[in-house]
Amino acid sequence: MIIDARGGVAGEIAQRAAPSPGTGEGRAPSKASIAAAAAAIDRARKDWSRSVRAISSISRGGRSLGSRDRRAANDLAWDVVRGRRLLLALLGSEDGTASSSDLVRAAAVLFADAPAASAPRHGRDGLEDPKHALLSRVLQRGASPQAALGMATSLPDWFAAELLGQHDAAEACVIARGLLGRAPLTLRVHHDRTDRKTILAELAEAGVDASASPLAPFAIDLSGRVNVNALAVVQRGEASVQDAGSQRIAGLLAPQLGEKILDACAGAGGKTLAMASLAPRARIIGCDVRPPALARAAKRARLAQLSDRLRFLAIPSSGQLPPALGVFAPVDAVLVDAPCTGSGSLRREPHARWSRPPTEIDRLPAVQASILDRFAPLVRPGGRLVYATCSLFVRENQDVVRDFLGRNQGFTLSEEEPLQSRPDRDGCDGFFAAVLLRSA
Repeated sequence: MIIDARGGVAGEIAQRAAPSPGTGEGRAPSKASIAAAAAAIDRARKDWSRSVRAISSISRGGRSLGSRDRRAANDLAWDVVRGRRLLLALLGSEDGTASSSDLVRAAAVLFADAPAASAPRHGRDGLEDPKHALLSRVLQRGASPQAALGMATSLPDWFAAELLGQHDAAEACVIARGLLGRAPLTLRVHHDRTDRKTILAELAEAGVDASASPLAPFAIDLSGRVNVNALAVVQRGEASVQDAGSQRIAGLLAPQLGEKILDACAGAGGKTLAMASLAPRARIIGCDVRPPALARAAKRARLAQLSDRLRFLAIPSSGQLPPALGVFAPVDAVLVDAPCTGSGSLRREPHARWSRPPTEIDRLPAVQASILDRFAPLVRPGGRLVYATCSLFVRENQDVVRDFLGRNQGFTLSEEEPLQSRPDRDGCDGFFAAVLLRSA
């Protein structure tokens, strides 16, 4: 890549991080799909945190759209959500005044390879040459390095600043660009009921393009468009959707193979069920401060025929833990999959770019530390405490572990290297996990 030296570090970042222009070889979106996507974006712009509901309105539109147009509209709307800041910059509309229709048409050209003629006329030059368009924006506005990275990869400035504080400019550009794509679709085979080879054979027979993931022993990558809920293996409870990085975290507790495991932040139960599959003799309690999430987890456990070994327990957000946990303890292993910025899972939740305030990165490490301190005493001597996040940020990961070990002399860091995955490098979501051992 030839870098124009104008613009200093910010200019270099804008050029390095700029996306490649579309090929123009894709289909031009229909007027109906553009209109449906634009209507959904109009709703999403009122509150980005409600993007899922806004975009799901496309599917709720009934027969007013054909299936092809519905799929195209849904994809285009999500492309706008993830690429909003970049699209506005390329359209020359950083003030956010570009219409939703123009954003949708620009997204079709940049992300879906639609012909350039599909783009809004006033933004065509920027879409045809993003590198020079972004450099021009930097020169015009005297943008800072974090603003340049945020503009080029559609991230808020605070997020870009965090990446630049941890990595050199070239590496930060690679990581940020990796977050701009779509998340892969991965299954976890419930190997206590079947095996990956059998599931792959059944998927192949059904005409589904699937392959064994190299990242986790029971992970299967799906290619193309797949209606996962309609797959027989999913309906029978022999497989479920779970990112390969998430599966790897559950695997960190597998060496323990103890009789009692506690999932301190179980949410909807993805990792809880994975641990149950890995440790078929274990009794597991999944906890969370959100009862609705635990209700979904219990439903998934019934489908997977694991209800006899799993229990889900709502806990208060602070204060004393329920007596039932004291009776269950001490346990062989505790997983603390702590609430975090979700910086490693933006491909899966693109609206989080715009709905999470910049204060979260300052607030959350204290929350993460308090959860670790709350559950660590439940680990038996010789047991393990696994701390995990779906964050890319050192402040939520290594710093939290270091400070915990400084406060808790009875724990040491395992000789196992902490797990650190990145979308750009590993293909899965960005995760961090460290294994902490309690002294015998």
